[in-house]
Amino acid sequence: MNRRAQLRLQRRSAKPPRWLKANSTFSQFIRLMERSLLNLTTIVLGLFMTYTWLSWILALFPYTRPWDNILGMPCIR
Repeated sequence: MNRRAQLRLQRRSAKPPRWLKANSTFSQFIRLMERSLLNLTTIVLGLFMTYTWLSWILALFPYTRPWDNILGMPCIR
């Protein structure tokens, strides 16, 4: 009887939980949220880098320097 209990315990502990299986709904939800968060981070980082680059480029030339000042106004307020 002790041997049967040990075998049952080994089989049960070898199985991953249902929510961790690759085809479970929760696992799919986590993957979707992870992908969405990565996409959002990529977009925000791209917008920030574009804003920084544009501000730097506009500040280089005297004619476009006022546009740089206007571009930076929302950050200063």
